[in-house]
Amino acid sequence: MVEIKLSEKDEKAKQLVKDRFNTARDYRRLNYDQSWLRYQKQYRSRLASEKEYKFQARLFIPYSFSSVETVIPRVMEAIFSYDPIVAVKPRSAEDIVNSSLIEKLLNYQINRMDFINSFHLLTKMCLIYGTCIAKVDWKKEYRKVKRFRAKIDEFGNPVYDDKGKPVIEKVEQEILYYDDPYIYPIDIFNFYIDPKATSIDTAEYCIMVTETTMDRLRQMQKMGIYKNVNMVEEIKGTIRHDDGRERFINVDKHDPNNSIDKHSQKVTLYEHWEDDRVIVLAEEQVVIRDEENPYWHCRKPFVSGIICPVEHQFYGIGLMEMVESLQNELNDLRNLRMDNLKLAINCMYKIARDADVDIDNLINEPGGVIQTNYVDGIEALETKDVTTNAFTEAKIITDDIQTTHGIYDYSKGRPSQDRETATGILSLQEAANYRFKLMILLLCKNILGRGSEFMVDLNEQFINTDKIFKLTGEQYTVTQYDVEDIIGRFDFEPVGASLEGLSKYARLEQLLRYRQIFAGNPEFNQTAFDKELMKLLHFLNPDQFFRQMIPQNMMGQMSGQNPMQSMLNQSGQMSGQTNGQMQGQMNLPVAQ
Repeated sequence: MVEIKLSEKDEKAKQLVKDRFNTARDYRRLNYDQSWLRYQKQYRSRLASEKEYKFQARLFIPYSFSSVETVIPRVMEAIFSYDPIVAVKPRSAEDIVNSSLIEKLLNYQINRMDFINSFHLLTKMCLIYGTCIAKVDWKKEYRKVKRFRAKIDEFGNPVYDDKGKPVIEKVEQEILYYDDPYIYPIDIFNFYIDPKATSIDTAEYCIMVTETTMDRLRQMQKMGIYKNVNMVEEIKGTIRHDDGRERFINVDKHDPNNSIDKHSQKVTLYEHWEDDRVIVLAEEQVVIRDEENPYWHCRKPFVSGIICPVEHQFYGIGLMEMVESLQNELNDLRNLRMDNLKLAINCMYKIARDADVDIDNLINEPGGVIQTNYVDGIEALETKDVTTNAFTEAKIITDDIQTTHGIYDYSKGRPSQDRETATGILSLQEAANYRFKLMILLLCKNILGRGSEFMVDLNEQFINTDKIFKLTGEQYTVTQYDVEDIIGRFDFEPVGASLEGLSKYARLEQLLRYRQIFAGNPEFNQTAFDKELMKLLHFLNPDQFFRQMIPQNMMGQMSGQNPMQSMLNQSGQMSGQTNGQMQGQMNLPVAQ
């Protein structure tokens, strides 16, 4: 073991991080880690080991998996089917002008970071474990690329060939590939928080465990962020973070950390964050960073998402925990039923000791023969068929799971075994939508809402030059703004949190029925009603589908004459012009 000598200040910082990490890790291991591993196995539809599971059949009914994969598309559609994804609202009158530009910039950056994939992963983590964590940071990345460009001589003039065409050459250059905020999903097993905390804001500290390379550490030291990197070189690869590694064993996979790359030794880092301080400990021995919180917002740069909060606790309840016992009961019942069928077809036998039966030939098969010296010395053990009752019990269990999750067969796109009227189906869907609404609302507010707030703060801190960004939509435009245009205080409202999309089809069905009811009412404005229907179906300009109505006072004057001629007469009288003058100005042929 290489002895590392640190300064007195660094030694105290090192001990602080280690003590707090051990406290948070021990608390989490005692209360959550083993449960999370079971939930992950439950989502992946994996049974316990053969020693723990004694049935012959080893079926796992993927009901929990189905519930998770049913919720995710609903959440994603509700959030990402809107443009903009996040609306920005000014807090004061002087911020009104900037709010529109901030909204465009914010949504451009959300699309730039490919947030849809990150949010998909965060949503899945939240549904499985009950909680998801993300870090909101500023990402600055340079890349080497190869480009063609016109060759230039030593005087800066373009070089031409014999035909007078510019000479093209291939050059390698380093470009600034990314320079915007970024939201990083964090593995829940790599995040540790103050055990007494109920939220990230109330936590005294948070610790995130990451891995990096020595090359990255050297780059960060050149940028003035890290220090003591030469000490890390001597101890790299001595610490291995194993929390959560059983997830690979649970699904019969090999832990990727067992694959060692001799050419790129990994270094384990412990990022310790407080509202006013950050400490980074490498390999549990070397302090490579200890300074004030570098972010102007002076908060821990993390956001958390929960779909079912627990009072006075940081971690929430996921879909797996809600139905863990019901899922096990359903598995047991299906496996017992399968064993019952197997025993009914391939029964057991009672054999007299002196019957002289070859047990190896005692196999149920068509045309099979069992030789014995004593015919009555062998007797089949009859197994009663209990599958009828098993089907009834399975229906009760699945109903319990649906009620617990609020996810019914109709939500999964399949008909229910129960006979329901159209009104009853709509009522069930609407009841299920309330559960979806709450999940989406919590995820939107905690991930998108707080994440957007961090992103705007980071923009104000790190954007110090004029920036050009692209806006894509019906028309492709490029917008440039100054630094002072992104300053202000705003509120952020994820548009998907309005949740109109979840009940759109149920509302459409109701409106169509109302349209039939009021169709015979002379005071009913059917055109206005139809326009509202089209807006619900996202028609951008419903007016273009309806003919312009002619006022009643013009109808009498137009009776008995050509409609176009009547309109020209009206226009001519209003302007004091003749029909011929009007037609001439409109480039219409004059009747002879």
